[in-house]
Amino acid sequence: MKRFLIFLAFGSFLMAASLDEIDKKLDYLIKKVDLIEKKLDKKNKEVEAIKKDLKKEKKEIKKTLAVKDCKKIKVVSFSDTYEGGVIPSYELNYKLKNKYPKTVTFISGNLYVRDKDGVTLLKDYFERKVNLKPNEVLNVKKGHIINSELEMDLKDENVKDLNFEFKLNEVKFSDFTSLECN
Repeated sequence: MKRFLIFLAFGSFLMAASLDEIDKKLDYLIKKVDLIEKKLDKKNKEVEAIKKDLKKEKKEIKKTLAVKDCKKIKVVSFSDTYEGGVIPSYELNYKLKNKYPKTVTFISGNLYVRDKDGVTLLKDYFERKVNLKPNEVLNVKKGHIINSELEMDLKDENVKDLNFEFKLNEVKFSDFTSLECN
């Protein structure tokens, strides 16, 4: 019986020591988990900051690409008045819209008027200093001397059957940047 009591006492002592070690290991593991959670939170904040930076960069890239596009001046309306006489001509009235994200200060380009078959009836050169903010419209009123039979045919066309395109040669912006188009 003495042996049993000694064995029981020794077993209890070992068990107490084991429970104490288990508590220490558990505390150690809890501290490690807390440390990992803190590191994870820090990394998540860094990831969020990177995501914000990427969104900002993406917007800048889109803006840069938009400015590098040579098709951001659009014809939004057109009318013409034929003026016969010794030198036949047209009085052209059209509106150009700035689709750039910047204010345009100079425009150089050509207005193309095509019929429904894609035949170019008129090509008119345009160059002017302007102050055209984004999404604003510029009213253009100018004379055009008729140079060919095709241009003469324009007077007989219905405006609804025509296609209009403005091809830029050069555009300058208020921030002193410019874009040359071919």
